[in-house]
Amino acid sequence: MALHQVPPQGEAEQSRAQPTPQRVDQGLRHVPELDSLRGVAAAVVVLNHFHLAWLVAGAPRWLQHFRADPLLWLLVNGHASVMLFFLLSGFVLMLPYLRDAGRAQSYPIFILRRALRIYPTYWAVLALAAVLCAVFSGKPSIGHILGVNWPSPPDGQSLWRHLLLLLPVEIHRYDNPVWSLVHEARISLLFPLIAFAALRLSLPWTLAVAALCSWLSPVVLQHVEPGLPADMQMTAWACTLKYCGIFLLGAALARRRQAAVALLDRLPRYGRAALLTGALLLYLYPVPGWHLLERGDLCCAMAAGVLLTFALRRSGTPARLLRLRAIRFLGSISYSLYLVHLPVLLALCAVLPQRLPFPWVFPVFLAASLVAATLLHRLVEVPSIALSRQAGKLAMPARLKEWHLLAGLQRGVRLRPGNPL
Repeated sequence: MALHQVPPQGEAEQSRAQPTPQRVDQGLRHVPELDSLRGVAAAVVVLNHFHLAWLVAGAPRWLQHFRADPLLWLLVNGHASVMLFFLLSGFVLMLPYLRDAGRAQSYPIFILRRALRIYPTYWAVLALAAVLCAVFSGKPSIGHILGVNWPSPPDGQSLWRHLLLLLPVEIHRYDNPVWSLVHEARISLLFPLIAFAALRLSLPWTLAVAALCSWLSPVVLQHVEPGLPADMQMTAWACTLKYCGIFLLGAALARRRQAAVALLDRLPRYGRAALLTGALLLYLYPVPGWHLLERGDLCCAMAAGVLLTFALRRSGTPARLLRLRAIRFLGSISYSLYLVHLPVLLALCAVLPQRLPFPWVFPVFLAASLVAATLLHRLVEVPSIALSRQAGKLAMPARLKEWHLLAGLQRGVRLRPGNPL
């Protein structure tokens, strides 16, 4: 459904006279460009992991420019892509509160739907990675990259921590992308509070809270979790605090999405080009060697918000590129691709001849990752998405029906679409 629909003249005047949250929020249910944006970010993560593996394997000197040149760094800046994932998650999870303001969703059903969306596909990849780890751990590999990942065979304690997806885990134990899912799972439990804050806070206060979360995160890590092993620090509880701020930014953007798109529409073409260029430069932070600012994740997230707004606009060159068939395909399999590509790479480096030059691994790795992600998407992810949607229709026990995500909140917060800031 288009973001901008021009109603008949009479309806337009009535809409301006009596704006309602329901009318405003019916305009956005699914934007394919957002899926495509997620697909591009997942592809960057894939390139980033191959780039890092090549560096471990002994990359030529010219490859170092990818980490020094901002334009080249854009192709392999996987960490910034994860910040975009977090922002998108906050944005998408906020939409039901705005769209269905009259129908609060029960908290148990919300958690069930999030679990069905996250866990089945992840568990399938974890099982694959554990089997491959058991087979290839300690074996020689191209570039000796198994010395970093899969350092030892699977064990029960590490497996149950990974299965739970809530406790700090060793990120190189089975599948490195697990670190972001740990934060996704934790923040899903807290998201009703984030939605509450996104509806209550003005834009300056939202930015201040996000900055405070970012500032407090390393302080909490240093004083509350000082003995956490280095391989677990990316999944520390303190880091979840920081990423709560990024989810809050995404939720706040969802609330103000129409105002943000209208602002882009009012800018001249050169103004939009300058804004997009500035956002890309900010999105690249922290480029290795750039230390102008602290807390680079928050910078990435704010820049990602601008990129997301360009996608929401659904016109102009960025949106047209996101509608390309290949990009939309990447968007459809982005979650599966994000999870499965690294076990594929590690297995290939163990199976292929060790004399094979590392660059020759790339086309095989790319093809195998796309095939594996497509199969995983169709066999596991699509059924789990269907189950997640059906979960919203489950009958609830009477004593739980009143346990709503925004119980009491919607009576106390009146959305004013004409003045969302």
